[in-house]
Amino acid sequence: MKKNCVFGPVPSRRFGRSLGIDLVPLKVCSMSCAYCQLGKTAEPTLERKAYVTLEDVQRDLPGALERAGDFDVATFSGSGEPTLNSSLGDIIRYVKTKTRNPIVVLTNGTLLWMPEVREDLRVADVIAPSLDAATDEMLQRLNRPAPGLDLEKIVSGMEEFSAEFAGEIRLEVFLAEGVNDSEEHVAAIASLARRIGPSRVELNTAERRPTEDWVRPVPYERLLELATFFDPPADIISSRSSPDGAAHHSHEPSAEEILEYLARRPAPAVELAKALGAPDDAVQALCEKLCTEGKLRAETMLEHEVFVVP
Repeated sequence: MKKNCVFGPVPSRRFGRSLGIDLVPLKVCSMSCAYCQLGKTAEPTLERKAYVTLEDVQRDLPGALERAGDFDVATFSGSGEPTLNSSLGDIIRYVKTKTRNPIVVLTNGTLLWMPEVREDLRVADVIAPSLDAATDEMLQRLNRPAPGLDLEKIVSGMEEFSAEFAGEIRLEVFLAEGVNDSEEHVAAIASLARRIGPSRVELNTAERRPTEDWVRPVPYERLLELATFFDPPADIISSRSSPDGAAHHSHEPSAEEILEYLARRPAPAVELAKALGAPDDAVQALCEKLCTEGKLRAETMLEHEVFVVP
């Protein structure tokens, strides 16, 4: 039986309560970012396939909507790069017939130079691409793209899509301390952002376990300074400034729910509790039980305990 491709709702720092739609297998991506909480991409690819089909979503979405309760957005995200799914456009159009909530696509933006990808994304409401590098050297160091990608191709694709798209574009910039957070480099990223012309820019930094241990968070006060390099100043994505995202319901968590969530990304117990609408202490106790059974592992990441599927 196939894994359910619809999950949540889960709390999002950017979008409130998000019903997730996962369109690719784990780590199918066009990049292997050093900061990704899902680990390395074995073989970054630009090949689009129908990894998850329209029929898969038609099977899973109705039941997920019944269980979901209130949520703010339906978000295409999860295990990898959603634009690598060649059925993306058809699936977005179907989801829009089932919910009036905005459709968000979280993407690394690397395939926007493809006309067919831009066409697929036009029917969404919000596109959230990423841009972390202002040089090809930094792109290779931090993002490690698939062969055939370079910075100009990526930025040109975003620029072309921005000129065509009627919805909102929220450009995310991930900064790692001592890597791409110098004033010179951030100013160069800001220049590229002005060329792209997004609706807003959002600065992010490491808050979950990164692939490489040399990726460290930029202090919040420093992010405030760097935000002023953008015009208008960038917003900051952090736990200090995130929307509440508190659970709307409360119920006893199940092992299956916890394992399904953590299979997509490691998380602390408090994040799981918000995502599942369950009491913090009940989630913590169940995670510890799953650890003793060997189904989970507890790790320390940025001085916080997170639970990981081994």
